[in-house]
Amino acid sequence: MSAVACQVCGLATDQRPERRLVRTPAGVAVGQGYEVGTCDDCAALDPARPGLAVRAALRVLGKEEADDVLAAKAFEEAGVDVTEVLYDRGDDRGGRGARGPQRKAFAHVGADGLAALRLGYAKVLDMRVHAATRDRAVPPTAPPEGHPPACVACGVARSAGWATVRTKALTRGPDFLDGCVCSTCAEVLRDVGAVGATFLERAAMQAKGIDWVAGARVPGLQAWVATGLPPGEPWGWVDLALPEPEMDPLALLRSQVADLQREVAVLREAVAR
Repeated sequence: MSAVACQVCGLATDQRPERRLVRTPAGVAVGQGYEVGTCDDCAALDPARPGLAVRAALRVLGKEEADDVLAAKAFEEAGVDVTEVLYDRGDDRGGRGARGPQRKAFAHVGADGLAALRLGYAKVLDMRVHAATRDRAVPPTAPPEGHPPACVACGVARSAGWATVRTKALTRGPDFLDGCVCSTCAEVLRDVGAVGATFLERAAMQAKGIDWVAGARVPGLQAWVATGLPPGEPWGWVDLALPEPEMDPLALLRSQVADLQREVAVLREAVAR
């Protein structure tokens, strides 16, 4: 067999020949078609396995071809048509193989094509960073040295992150307190905006599984740093009961009347004896 173009890189080869048909837009075959091959280097890309174009694109970029699954998703999200990397795509959009071989591997991938591939591969790197950040478990640590040994609000001793605070509000004393709040309390503090009663009430209620609403009050609530207790479970010294469901005035009146009726019935029964 005389040399034909490699279907992947376009170089001349006499290996692994196959015939490609030329089709009209309606899918009708025209003529006898043409032959392409697969050179030894490109055979290593495993053309029979899905993702050939992605692996070829990674080769053009000089990147690790084993990343084809992640790269396929990245190129797709970046809107890059990686099939343009193949010298002959084997459909009516291809046909380069009919022209014969080219002198340089992947010479058909021009400057614009390379720029698009690099853009797509930048997405691969971005996805790797996000995956590594998501999968990497941050080990909980104690508060930084020189601060109280637990979250000054909830009393937990170890956290994945700490935020420093300087305040008089938690101890109600004359001196400033320099301490840290755990990552959970820090989120509440960011939402509230300042260390104070609202911050403590919201953090404690959320930790106990109670929905916080503006104006909610927990009388006598103390921060851990003001209790003198050792570090422990978050808000372990606080006993919060779920609030009574709110009733409209009419429903409340009916409930009170029902209670009175029961009490009167009990009294009548006692008198009758």
